Amino acid sequence: MQGYLDPEYFLTHKLTDKSDVYSLGIVFLELLTGMQPISHGKNIVREVLKWTHLSGVLGSLLINIAVTTLSSDP
Repeated sequence: MQGYLDPEYFLTHKLTDKSDVYSLGIVFLELLTGMQPISHGKNIVREVLKWTHLSGVLGSLLINIAVTTLSSDP
């Protein structure tokens, strides 16, 4: 289960709808990248953020979509 739980859960010990979205996002990243959530001390989210930062416009678009989706309240 490690790698699928959102970081906020570790602070609050409460699962929310956002926790589900985070976990689903990790599954999507696994499918898109072929990486495990945590492998050899590397976190998939950090690695994808590095890639998107290096890839410019596409990276900005993906980050904006993710931030908008995760930060909007239902």
